[in-house]
Amino acid sequence: ATLQGQLGTGNRISSVVQYPVSTRDPDNMCSNYKRHLSAEDRHILRVRVKHYMRGQPSWPSNVYEAEKVFLQTFAKCPELCTAFYGNEAFCEKLLMDSVNAYEYGVCHDAPAHTQFRMNSPYWEESFRNKAAVGAAEAAAANVAMDSWYDALEPYIDEQTMRIHHQKHHATYVAGLNTALTAKGGAPAKGDASFLTELQKSAATTSPAMRNHGGGHYNHALFWVNLASASSPSEPSADLGAAIDDRFGSLEGLKEAFTQAALSRFGSGWAWLGVTPDGALKVTSTANQDNPLMEGLDYSLEKMIPILGLDVWEHAYYLKYQNRRADYVNAFWNIINWKKVSRNYEEYAKKGKAVPPTPTGSGHAVEL
Repeated sequence: ATLQGQLGTGNRISSVVQYPVSTRDPDNMCSNYKRHLSAEDRHILRVRVKHYMRGQPSWPSNVYEAEKVFLQTFAKCPELCTAFYGNEAFCEKLLMDSVNAYEYGVCHDAPAHTQFRMNSPYWEESFRNKAAVGAAEAAAANVAMDSWYDALEPYIDEQTMRIHHQKHHATYVAGLNTALTAKGGAPAKGDASFLTELQKSAATTSPAMRNHGGGHYNHALFWVNLASASSPSEPSADLGAAIDDRFGSLEGLKEAFTQAALSRFGSGWAWLGVTPDGALKVTSTANQDNPLMEGLDYSLEKMIPILGLDVWEHAYYLKYQNRRADYVNAFWNIINWKKVSRNYEEYAKKGKAVPPTPTGSGHAVEL
């Protein structure tokens, strides 16, 4: 593999480098933080980082630190490393977002930014640099979804999935990043556990945290609870027994859940979850609220959600127009019951909120 082309004046990665993925071994290249990339790979990384950081306020001393952020992230997330070298469009977006987040963190968190190194306690405590690493990690799941948008046909069409994920969900992610930066707090590592824990206080922290933090969590959980109709599943024996005990049958659950989805006026979500007394129940929330949030100013069932359905019009209007009932009915053909069962057995049944991580869906790993 060789670098091809020269640095251009624009920001297109395609004008910087072409890299054949077939020459790489993604299973081994990220196994060790100290030596997970070849010298050539590191050179490509440095060229790309320089291209985006040139002209920033902390240039040129920022390149080393920014490169280390990527190396650390790649070591923890092989999927992200694979996407960085194999998907130019994604690589460009990741560089733009991460470099901007990093630069803001350096300039605002440390006037003497040259002291920032990965082995420095100041670096480890820097909220905005942690947020940049976390955002990079989360982006790995987004890449894999690029080949997944048509998997729910004919029940949810590809165009709706693409717009829903790339536009609507992405807006919530960006809004949450902005809210976190303004708040000046410090997420642990920007991971799914942090996002889950954030829900408890989101509604009472700020409107932005409530809307964007809730929107990010709700959608992240929504995606991983879906599966292609070509791979049907059913509730586990444990979850099935709980459904029968509470609703009489799966059909009884469908009726209760559908009622919650259809009776939610305007935009919102319908939920199946586990209440504090261990029983299954259904409820609905407005806008991007969810049952994990405390201090909501309306009545709902307090629960740990294991399955949610987005009933905002953007989730179904291209295919179903105003026929929300048809959309809700179609939803039952694409539920990933293996994942929902795990949500119930490993988390909600034990009183733990469900982190929005996939199991067996191929685009991230279970916690």
